Amino acid sequence: MRNVIAICFLLMAILLGGIDDYSAIANGMSKSEELLFHSQKFIEGSYGQPYCYRLLMPSILIGYNSLSIGLSIHHFAFIFEVLMLLGCQWAMFRLLRHYVPKMSALMGVLLMNVILGYMLNHIAGMTLVELIDIFNLLVLLVMLITVIEKRFYWLIFALGIGMLNRETPLIILPAIGYFMYKIQWNRRQIILVMMSGVFAFVGLRWFISSTEVPFQLDKMAYNIPFLDMSLTSFVIKSNIRFLLLVGPLLFLAFWKLKELPLFIRLLVYTSIPFIILHYFVGTIMEARLWMPLIVLLLPAVVLNLRSFLDRGC
Repeated sequence: MRNVIAICFLLMAILLGGIDDYSAIANGMSKSEELLFHSQKFIEGSYGQPYCYRLLMPSILIGYNSLSIGLSIHHFAFIFEVLMLLGCQWAMFRLLRHYVPKMSALMGVLLMNVILGYMLNHIAGMTLVELIDIFNLLVLLVMLITVIEKRFYWLIFALGIGMLNRETPLIILPAIGYFMYKIQWNRRQIILVMMSGVFAFVGLRWFISSTEVPFQLDKMAYNIPFLDMSLTSFVIKSNIRFLLLVGPLLFLAFWKLKELPLFIRLLVYTSIPFIILHYFVGTIMEARLWMPLIVLLLPAVVLNLRSFLDRGC
């Protein structure tokens, strides 16, 4: 059974990794040239905030390129993406196994793959941003597992690496901290985890200077109707797409929420400030923006669906 599941995960990771992979882009650059170009721009800080703080993935690609190995950056990135997607499936399966039997956990992974396939197809071709988002998803899942299994050092490691990749782990720290307290983690460890996340966030912004305003609210006009009448049609379409993608997950996650385990409830509650925040600082039309909601909502969705089917109602 384990071998069958492992093979299925590998095949699905390859499929997801190649679902939108093209050999070239419109401006004539090869995918290797594109990945290297954007990696250098990230490191140089040319794209401003918050991209100048997302150093991990660009550094990995530039570091690999400096090794002058025969395999192109494009092929290296594809293999790396497949491995990350494989890791995401394993992590989601392991997370769900703390709450549901194997087959239900496997169904949860399959549901994640369907949603992820749509999100990855938002941008034509594999991009640096896509690699960052997939690694971010993996980090969030690993953090949840380490909290449940009380693996302090792995939690600190995942948090540290995750903050170098993207700042999203910071938003789940309150839920993690409260749950750690409720399951009687050592208070010193709880404080260290919270401080590590905050120091990583502040430290990156201390050492990497940027003249750009941290949070520009001009993107609100692309998300909230009637702030800019010229964008009304685009905004309405964006919100419809958002509701079609996230609406069913929100409904199934909040359905009978009070009956779910504490940690799952905390994750679902965290989805609300996450969504509100991205209405102010993101562009909701971008499906990839909502990848973290897979972590926050899918466990609750799987538990509620299983309850629904078990009751036959």
